[in-house]
Amino acid sequence: MLPLRLGAGDNTGISAESHARLSADLLATHRTSPAMTLVVLADAVAGTVQVLSYESRLSRGVKQAPKVAIESGDLRVYLNTAANDYAEVIDLMPLLVSGAAIMCQYRDVSGVWHPATTAFATADATLTFDIPAATTSVFVIELYGADGLTSLGAYGAHERKKDSKKEGKATYAWLWFQYFSSALGSAYDTRPGTVVTWGNAAKARAFGTSQRISEMLAASATPDGSDAKLDMWSAVLGVPQAGRTRAELRADCEELGRFPETPTHAFLAAGISRILGREGTLVSITSDKGTIAAPPTGTYGPGFETGDPDYDMGEGVWASPRGHLIITVQPRYGLTLADMLNKVNRPLAFFLDRVIRATSTWEVVSA
Repeated sequence: MLPLRLGAGDNTGISAESHARLSADLLATHRTSPAMTLVVLADAVAGTVQVLSYESRLSRGVKQAPKVAIESGDLRVYLNTAANDYAEVIDLMPLLVSGAAIMCQYRDVSGVWHPATTAFATADATLTFDIPAATTSVFVIELYGADGLTSLGAYGAHERKKDSKKEGKATYAWLWFQYFSSALGSAYDTRPGTVVTWGNAAKARAFGTSQRISEMLAASATPDGSDAKLDMWSAVLGVPQAGRTRAELRADCEELGRFPETPTHAFLAAGISRILGREGTLVSITSDKGTIAAPPTGTYGPGFETGDPDYDMGEGVWASPRGHLIITVQPRYGLTLADMLNKVNRPLAFFLDRVIRATSTWEVVSA
């Protein structure tokens, strides 16, 4: 009978609003829970470290813990040396993308807990803590950060989802099952567990599936309602698919499937911010317009200033940086240059090339 359609049924369904609320609560719990919890026993005198417990969103257990060592009097945790349950080396650095909070405390020999000073280096994915000399301390390290679950779409929710008007209160399969059971009359045993009941359930699922396929084909006629044909819409609209969730693909297909809006500053800012998400911040969108009497440097035209003849397409060179947009973005804490370039060269480039008028150009710079 699954998957169920959204709808407030008789103690059997869940409304679209309730589903969105549940998804938001799950997302909030996920974001505010530690991405990694590590407990270690550090002996500053002997220079040894023992991992007492380890748990992260990717694995758990002492054997999967990242490398921990005392070097130059500091306790260091190498995030790129952890392992998963399949004994594969993993990197906890992605958990730090779009911001991280590192909380640590240690217990001295008298049993008193103190906050530990933290230093974090993005270059070598290493956490460094100052430890008191000549003591044996228990360190509790909690690492908070964002991963792929950054939107309601990760749980299948959407702020514009509505209850199903046709199947919200009862599934098609259940309605067909009731019909087949009553159509047999009283001559057959329709109690649960009988062969007749199994046959009715099988036929009900088949008929219910055919109705759902019809609705699915109708929904796939537009990018925003598509699911089975989402890959097709992504290819048609030029949306990059590699390494992206279904929710991200659907959001981009919905955006690109709309009739283009006027590329105002507010429209561009909203679109760029949506694409950057939690991985970057839009700082500014600027252009050097100058004035009619004093145009910006790089303005060329016959009778005004002659440009490079290599760019002459007939009757002189006509060019001006007035239509050149400079988009300044700020990568969030922990985002690598490669990740930012991937964001700029793929979804952001597709968006800007589509919405900016043909007489304008653009470039993205890092703040």
